[in-house]
Amino acid sequence: MNADKLNSPRVWAKVARLFLRTIPLVPGPEIFDLLVEVQRSQGELGQKVAGAAASLEQASKLVEELESELGAKLRQVEKLQTEYDRYEKLAAVEEGKAKAMIDELHAALGTGRARERWIALGINLLAGVVVFVLGVVLSPWVRVVLGVGG
Repeated sequence: MNADKLNSPRVWAKVARLFLRTIPLVPGPEIFDLLVEVQRSQGELGQKVAGAAASLEQASKLVEELESELGAKLRQVEKLQTEYDRYEKLAAVEEGKAKAMIDELHAALGTGRARERWIALGINLLAGVVVFVLGVVLSPWVRVVLGVGG
């Protein structure tokens, strides 16, 4: 374990600082600290650049996915638009035919309404009179068969 502690970067940094202090007229430890700080910030900058590159790659993939989905939706909208146009034309043609048929039915039903009502009234009155007469004529016989009345 002592060998591992001797090979650590902290130990070597302390040794380098001690060595640089022995050099006269040069601010060695300060220069060493600056070099270490530059190296550390360069490593942090590299990590930030790598993170930014990964984020850009992920954003690019997301944009591609959104673009493909948008293209699919656009194709669906175009398909629906063509179907709508086709059905709209068909409805316009059929509307004219249906209107002509409805007008013809109204004409046929509208002219004979009053006459048909009088005929229906006559049939109903005649049926009512027949039922009344049958009731009066058959009433004694029905009483005898059912054994009611006297």
